[in-house]
Amino acid sequence: DIASKKEVVFTSGSVYEAIRASIAIPTVFTPVEREGQLLVDGGVLNNIPVDHVKRSAGDILVVVNVNANIPMPVKTEPDSETEKRDRIYLAKIKEFQNYLKKLLPDSDEESFGYFNLINKTIGTMTNRIAQLVLEKHSPDILINVSRKSCGTYDFYKAEEMIETGQLAASESIRAFKKNSENKST
Repeated sequence: DIASKKEVVFTSGSVYEAIRASIAIPTVFTPVEREGQLLVDGGVLNNIPVDHVKRSAGDILVVVNVNANIPMPVKTEPDSETEKRDRIYLAKIKEFQNYLKKLLPDSDEESFGYFNLINKTIGTMTNRIAQLVLEKHSPDILINVSRKSCGTYDFYKAEEMIETGQLAASESIRAFKKNSENKST
């Protein structure tokens, strides 16, 4: 609840309303008004809400950190003709950008326009919150997705992000299994 600055957890009621509130990213989607509350994306206060997970003996806590400060994984070969064509297209754009840099005065300082500033601010906040949560609640499996994989407004990258998440999950699960096997021997 952005008005009271308190976290709201849905335990009953409309699933639609809960999802709609949870995606109300400030500046992207309007907040949800509910019972005198003004609800926005829960990541504003708690982007890894493991403190609400009820643990049981023998369970496995899996956490996905989509704001990990790790390098982005690099694909070695394009998977399809579309990806090959996209790489050629992106290389041409990069060439053009380099050409423009030669023509226009360059600044070493990063541009902080309105959306870039908001994106950097949100990224900084969510990163710090994630660090604190992970220090306090150690998950059994931590799936880290590079914060450089996409930005706050990159909704068009859904398919790519699903693939990135699947790869990160596979690696984390493989490491967990290996670690579990080593502990049992």
